[in-house]
Amino acid sequence: MKNKIIFLLVLGLLTVGAVFGQKKPLQGKICGNPNIKCKTDVQLFNTSDIQFEAPRNSTIYESENFYAVILKSSTIQDFFGGDETCKAVDTEAERLSTQLLFPNNKVFSQRCGYDSLYYAGVKENTVFLAVYAGKTLAGAQTFLKVVNDTGKFKGAYIKRLKAEFNGT
Repeated sequence: MKNKIIFLLVLGLLTVGAVFGQKKPLQGKICGNPNIKCKTDVQLFNTSDIQFEAPRNSTIYESENFYAVILKSSTIQDFFGGDETCKAVDTEAERLSTQLLFPNNKVFSQRCGYDSLYYAGVKENTVFLAVYAGKTLAGAQTFLKVVNDTGKFKGAYIKRLKAEFNGT
């Protein structure tokens, strides 16, 4: 009986230790204004990505939560497929011209194919063009009005996102 109690105590301590020993990925500050240099390893990001602070040679890292206005999006058949099953909703030229409309808010996109950066908070197999809208819902709602005032993005909506990468 004494051995069973000791065994259960040791097992309980190991379980608690394992749960508390698991590390959550560190969260980097999102760099939503493209005019302000981001304190990050820029080699981790493509020009169409929103950047966030991450140490050099990071392998797994994520941003803090943020809000974006999704300007347009599409659900595709196969995110990793070819042109027949995956068509991006934007081109780099279109992203850059949209960036000119919102010079202080990063315009970014998720396109087809393998990329180490992805966005949590969007439905699987979704490609999109979005613009950073702030850290708070109130700020995002205010920015959505700015987007709607351009008259160029019918159906634009707010989404809470997190940028993540796995460079392993």
